[in-house]
This record gives sequence, C-alpha cells and structure tokens, in this order.
Amino acid sequence: MSRFLTIIALITLLGACQNDQTVREKFRTGFEKIQRRYTPDASLTRCEATFHKGSGGWVLRGETTDRRAAEALRALADSLTAGSFTDSLTRTMARMLSPRVGSG
Repeated sequence: MSRFLTIIALITLLGACQNDQTVREKFRTGFEKIQRRYTPDASLTRCEATFHKGSGGWVLRGETTDRRAAEALRALADSLTAGSFTDSLTRTMARMLSPRVGSG
C-alpha cells in the first residue's frame, strides 16, 4: 500500500512540474508577442517581465513604460493562473536616452 501511495505522489509531482513548465512556456510566448506589439523599439520603450513560481505561488515581476503592455502582461498572467498570481509589475515613465558628453 505504501508503495502505491509513493507512486501516486511521484505522478502528482511530475504532473505539477510539467504544468509549471507549460505555464512558463506560454508566458514566454505571450510576452514576446506583447513586446513586439507594444514596445518594438527598445531604445524608446522598455518592457521586461518574468513569471515564476515561488513558495507563495506565481509572481509577475518586471517593468514597462507602456500602459497597454502592462495591461496585456497582467491579462496574460491572469489567464495562465486563473487570477492567482502576485502582481509586482511596475510602470515607469519613458525616458529618451541621450549620450553623455564628457567634460574634458
């Protein structure tokens, strides 16, 4: 009987790991589409995000300068976890980067 329970526990764990990997892959694919759509020029805009599972559940972390990209990333995370994720995504102001001129 204990051998049976061990096998069931291993199958359950393997299924959970496989599901986590599927969520990560779907997030990566969706994230790349969001980047291309809303922030195609990395010199003018920023869109960086990670989606990982910690001890407290799934966490969306990163930053973007585009409101629509932020909304799309949150909607993607929501769709992958049925709303069960921690939102640590921040939206920053876009800044034009200019080269520094040395005083020499």
